[in-house]
Amino acid sequence: MREKWSQFANEYVVSLFPTYMLPEGLLEGTKKWLGSPVHIALKIEDEAIVWYFKPENWKRGHVALVNRIQADPKFLRGIYRQMESLGKQQIAFAKQAAKQALTANDTKLNALYQKFVSLNTRAYSYGLMLPLLDYQETTFLSDELHAILKKREKDRYFNLLTTPLRETNIKRQELELLKIYGRMRKIRQLEKQLLRLAAGEFIFLLQTKYKALYRLFQKHVQKFCWVYYVYQGPAATEEYFADLLKDLAERRVNPKRETALQSAEKKSVEKRQKQLLKTLSLTSYERQVILLARDGVFYKALRRELQSCSYYHIENVLKAIGRRLNLSLAQVRLMLGKEVERALLKKKIDINLLNRRAKLVYLEHTQTTTCLSGKRAADYLKTHAKQEKLNLNVSEAAGTVAYPGMTKGKVKVINSPKEMGKMRRGDILVAQTTNPNLMPAIRQAAGIVTDEGGLTCHAAIVSRELKIPCVVGLKIASKFLKDGDLVILDANKGIVKKIS
Repeated sequence: MREKWSQFANEYVVSLFPTYMLPEGLLEGTKKWLGSPVHIALKIEDEAIVWYFKPENWKRGHVALVNRIQADPKFLRGIYRQMESLGKQQIAFAKQAAKQALTANDTKLNALYQKFVSLNTRAYSYGLMLPLLDYQETTFLSDELHAILKKREKDRYFNLLTTPLRETNIKRQELELLKIYGRMRKIRQLEKQLLRLAAGEFIFLLQTKYKALYRLFQKHVQKFCWVYYVYQGPAATEEYFADLLKDLAERRVNPKRETALQSAEKKSVEKRQKQLLKTLSLTSYERQVILLARDGVFYKALRRELQSCSYYHIENVLKAIGRRLNLSLAQVRLMLGKEVERALLKKKIDINLLNRRAKLVYLEHTQTTTCLSGKRAADYLKTHAKQEKLNLNVSEAAGTVAYPGMTKGKVKVINSPKEMGKMRRGDILVAQTTNPNLMPAIRQAAGIVTDEGGLTCHAAIVSRELKIPCVVGLKIASKFLKDGDLVILDANKGIVKKIS
């Protein structure tokens, strides 16, 4: 009997572009380096994506990858380096393509699109080795590191050793915005206006009365507007960054002190890591695994950042295609590569198909690509995918502690940036998973709870940076908890409990 698809992960604000390249990229990479092809499929409904996998197929690929790394840990280090190199190449091409798209003819426009698809598929072939290695039940690096530390009764140092030494672009953005806030704070009247005015009004004030500061602020926006873009944006606006400045003011952050604290903490982490590594009496293999686990946390974030940046810049190519074909950006994002080529070069477009995909689309890539929409997609999934059965008649759930602590608050279930407006400071943020575009809500949270993820997922990393109690991998939290539920989050034991 053929193995059925099982639900694997969920994300939000997603369309076919660029996710349709992921199944092919994973297949290419696992065939090339592991000799064990791994398949993944996707369903998109109302811009929310469900990823599917076949557990036994995934397990074979995972075991093959683990064996490869155990035989030669440098293999994974090579994956990290190649992933970063390809990501930077992809960004460079996307920037160039965005400029060329303004004057390109149909043939050139198609060539730019297809080249990007090729680059992105190749980037996925490297980047997806990380979730294959260390995600949900298959957590090789985390498990291996725990085993190394437990043998020496040092498991309490897991978080320390998995704290990256390199800064992500999101962290760089936060540090540079602190500097701008520091300059604004020197003008007492301006800080008062920041607290009093709406974002648009504050920006107008900068434009008219504090032009030098506005130019600095504007440059910051242009430099970092893509960091929360993820798959399809939108890019962060001046109003978005003005709200971040207002958040700093409301929390009475002292930028000089905060910058100094973060710098000191980074140096302390690096020093403590070095000291600990010296005292553990590690074998060469164990030392390499520890460093791979630490750096893997950074590279997981970097992979997403590099692709996000490229998706932000390639948006201009997608818009140019839309203008040429009289399609919206959303419609262009619902097209596969061959369909874009056929539309640009032969002027053949199936609008009805795109409209059906906008409601529901399913895609898998095994030997060839299967893409179904509407009722056909729903019927296919009923037959070929396991139907998830969950017991939601519970008052508590347990997961993995990402950052310890105890807190109480009202639940806000947020699975999309569109839902962040309901978040209030002190609420408990509950989500299927978190991405960089939920950072405004995360900063207001007294605690974080996610259905998915392990100790190196986005929510875990961010909670440690912000020192917010966090439990991940609870599987059903976003389903049995509702907005307004009062809960106790015991992130010392890894439990969230509904009390009213």
